[in-house]
Amino acid sequence: MSVRELMNQKPGLTAGVMDGCILVAIVFIIYTFYAGGGSQVPGGTPAEKAFYSIDLGKTYFADSASLVPPFDHEGKQAVGAVVVRCGDNQPMVEYITRYSPDASSEMEKLKSEKPPNWEAEISRLSREGMEVAQPGGKQWVSMASPAASAIMAGKKCPDGKLPVEVTP
Repeated sequence: MSVRELMNQKPGLTAGVMDGCILVAIVFIIYTFYAGGGSQVPGGTPAEKAFYSIDLGKTYFADSASLVPPFDHEGKQAVGAVVVRCGDNQPMVEYITRYSPDASSEMEKLKSEKPPNWEAEISRLSREGMEVAQPGGKQWVSMASPAASAIMAGKKCPDGKLPVEVTP
């Protein structure tokens, strides 16, 4: 039996595996940005910068990775931006991220107070409060939803390969 046949015969198992993969990716992203671990820039130091956008992904800028999107930047609301590149083409925003208003407030409180369980709380907030959208931000969805998987799955480049994430 091929993997595809197994996936078609057991859609519940397939959905569970996909949800688990999404959860692991969310925890990794949040830990990388807010706890200083995981991803490193060349040279072996934790990532200190992340990409953000004030026009829902039309353009982007780099700033401290410790910021909690959305936040005020030059009088406009900034959201997180995942920037990718296809080969030698110009980088582009693949999708944008933000916390829901309640999760954003909780995240700011956790960052300032750092209670004993703050890493677990950050993980919880990433599951429950992070939202993603296509550039343009017309429809924000919970990062834990199946619709988010489609947004974050990655578009293919003209050569059929997946784009490579760009680091600030």
